[in-house]
Amino acid sequence: MVMEPIPDVNREAEFLALLSEIDRALRGGDTLGASALAFNALEFAPEHSGLLNLAAYKLIQNDELDQARILLERARHIAPNDANILNSLGNVLRLEGEILEARRAFDAAMELDHTNLQIVFNRARLLEDLSENEAARAGYNRVLIARPGDVDCLTRLFHLAISENNYAEAERLGDLAIQDQSLGSVAGRLCRIAIERADYVTARNYGERALAREQGAAAAIGLAQAEYLSGDTDLARKRLEDVFTGSGLEALDRAIAHGLLGDIEHRAENYESAYSHYAECKRLLAKLYSREFSAIGSESYVDAISRLRANFESMPPELWTSAPPSEEDFESPVKAHAFLVGFPRSGTTLLEQVLAGHPNIQTMDEVDALSDSLTGYLEDPDGLRRLAHTSNQSLAKMRSSYWRKCRAATPRLNGSYFVDKMPLNSALLPCIAKIFPSARIIFAIRDPRDVAFSCFRTRFTMTPAMYEFCSVEGAARLYDAVMSSFELYRSRLWLPVFEAQYSDLVGDLESAARRLCQFLGVAFESSMLAVADRAKSMRISTPSAGQVARGLYDGTGSWRPYRSYMTPILPVLAPWVERYGFSDDESHFP
Repeated sequence: MVMEPIPDVNREAEFLALLSEIDRALRGGDTLGASALAFNALEFAPEHSGLLNLAAYKLIQNDELDQARILLERARHIAPNDANILNSLGNVLRLEGEILEARRAFDAAMELDHTNLQIVFNRARLLEDLSENEAARAGYNRVLIARPGDVDCLTRLFHLAISENNYAEAERLGDLAIQDQSLGSVAGRLCRIAIERADYVTARNYGERALAREQGAAAAIGLAQAEYLSGDTDLARKRLEDVFTGSGLEALDRAIAHGLLGDIEHRAENYESAYSHYAECKRLLAKLYSREFSAIGSESYVDAISRLRANFESMPPELWTSAPPSEEDFESPVKAHAFLVGFPRSGTTLLEQVLAGHPNIQTMDEVDALSDSLTGYLEDPDGLRRLAHTSNQSLAKMRSSYWRKCRAATPRLNGSYFVDKMPLNSALLPCIAKIFPSARIIFAIRDPRDVAFSCFRTRFTMTPAMYEFCSVEGAARLYDAVMSSFELYRSRLWLPVFEAQYSDLVGDLESAARRLCQFLGVAFESSMLAVADRAKSMRISTPSAGQVARGLYDGTGSWRPYRSYMTPILPVLAPWVERYGFSDDESHFP
């Protein structure tokens, strides 16, 4: 820390003693302790820029970003040419999502002190957030030249390689990073990636290395999953049972372990035990996330979907059934555009991988670019009515926002056919029609009962929508809400819809792919059929990744062993079972 002139105060000796303690703490590597002492020292010198910068560190660690920013803005006002203060401010701005402001702060810091490796690293981290991967990589490599083996740089380069689907490079960098005996997280991530690619031998290897370094529940659960998927069910079950007997098991790890035990029991056809574990997993997750997603007075995802549908239904049909406006003047980076929608666990990931195999089709996997462009409309009780009357200028801004998000997710977006895969965008069909009136819709369909039960048993990253899957009743309610909305919307809108049945895909993939290509207006390519190989080489963000990498899977009727638990929701799903052509005849099922 740069020492400024000691202020003339009555308690000068006490102040100097505090500065000495801060200096000792910093020399000993105790930055957090030094930051706490800096708060005390500010009582003597409230305008000491170095102390303000150091005090902000503790606030950042405590996620009190607003207060940290206040201190750092004061420090910058006092010392506008202090590179360390600008670096700290850049970090806070990045964490707050003020990306452009953060870049200005880091750029200014670099101009003042381009040899400061911490500034170089932090600026590279921001560039990574901006998807400027080459510039970020150059920054990390510059730090590595000066500090060979720097674990933080190796880890960030590892994540960059993953984002670019360069798994060979990710594995090389990961192996270098996990030579640090304390770094089990990278080994754990490599274990999960290998699982997604259905490479279970490699997954077990990394899982064992992660557990050797961390000795924690998360590492043990990751290894157990690799063991289970490689066929070593008994060892996986024993490892999970040991997890439960350990002390200090976090609620999230407990939930995941129950869910994995459910999968193990399902494979063993111990359905009663499997359901018990699935139910306990979801009970724990519901409790863990209740404050965030089910607070009293808050609107649930199902309620939001139903509100949008009611708003749409209350409007004169002619507002939405008139001829679509021309898109000739719309600025678009692609030649044609389709949305792949449906419902989670209905086959959208398999469809996306089929489409990704076409040389002239580019896909985007579950990036919520559409909702982000509709801020202020989806939350408004009369939002769809407002959207129906939105000016062309406002629509142009929405399209610009959408494509900006798409480019960030798919940096090499070009003039090819673009398919945006986001299953629950099926509930936002009027928004798609208004913003992209020439878009096509690919609608994935699978037996609603299989879908509902699969959503219940799957451990998703938690969001308002996924929170509904914490019970079979919630899964059925959301399915009914989304399908009710979709069918109403498609009856009034002009958008062409292709229904892609999951059973057709797994039954005769080539025929299904040819029909899909005909709908999109592109020639069939045999490369579309290499689904499993492609899934092993690409980063897929959904729980279906490992399943698709293993090859085509027909899970028809997987709900039936759990019929007694599904009985309360079958009437909710019955209209959709009939609507989408699924039989209720059980004579050919065991």
